[in-house]
Amino acid sequence: MFVVLEGQAEVRVNGKPVATLPEQSLVGEVEFLDTLPASVEVVVLKETRLIELEMKELRRKDRAIPKEEAIALLNKAEYGVLSTVTEDGKPYGVPLNFCFIDQCIYFHCAVEGRKIENIKKNKFVSFCAVGNTEVLPDKFATRYESVIVSGEVEEVFDINKQIALEGLLHKYSPEFIDKGLEYIEAFIKKARVFKININQLSGKARR
Repeated sequence: MFVVLEGQAEVRVNGKPVATLPEQSLVGEVEFLDTLPASVEVVVLKETRLIELEMKELRRKDRAIPKEEAIALLNKAEYGVLSTVTEDGKPYGVPLNFCFIDQCIYFHCAVEGRKIENIKKNKFVSFCAVGNTEVLPDKFATRYESVIVSGEVEEVFDINKQIALEGLLHKYSPEFIDKGLEYIEAFIKKARVFKININQLSGKARR
């Protein structure tokens, strides 16, 4: 899997152009896009610089959990950690509330901030969520379940923004829906909402 850093490329299926890939586009086979052809032709239209994303397999394959369980964990986890990269290449992670809707992760934040500045410079992020944990002192180990996601972030607006905020409301305040809808209406312009389009997802557990 590659990221187009500079230049431009074109995606072709059966010799016919279907998409143009501008800078910061992802090139490769993505498991979640299973409605699209698994193999296509990518043609460089002008001088282009790429970076390869190395997708390593889990070292402990016996700890891997099925995709369905990983998705279930995204639905139930109370919070996740969003990891971005600063303009000068330094990592930056921040815990946040989120909801999982239609194979995407949504989160909201203030209208400005450090993670927003990072996303403007580099839309590729990592996201981690942890489920149940239990320290096992006598075994010098921990029972855990976790999921790690890599993907691309984009801001959402209008109806998609409303859906995401309502998703957060139903997840965190299910007993206060009516009051929560009023809160959303009053403060929707004072918040920004972003979506992580998932490119890779892996879950791991020791139970």
